[in-house]
Amino acid sequence: MPRYVLKPAPNVDVYVIFSTVVMGTTWEGNRAALEELYADGGADPAEVAELLARTDATGTSDKDGTGGWNDPGVLFLYELTQPSSAP
Repeated sequence: MPRYVLKPAPNVDVYVIFSTVVMGTTWEGNRAALEELYADGGADPAEVAELLARTDATGTSDKDGTGGWNDPGVLFLYELTQPSSAP
């Protein structure tokens, strides 16, 4: 399944998996949950580390920058919200 790992903002611990099959996000969570997802799927830890390093540096796991912070096109929209401070 063609997909990208995207990071909506550089200094926020939020990652999404964007599927080009459904043209939308199929997963969202923090870095620890993403690492666990890949580990549970049997992914090579070195490949996951490379993928996450690229995502942290550019906003996308795509080697060509598709969907990253400097991509002139719009691949997806994702709104970050602050947690409510109300009880």
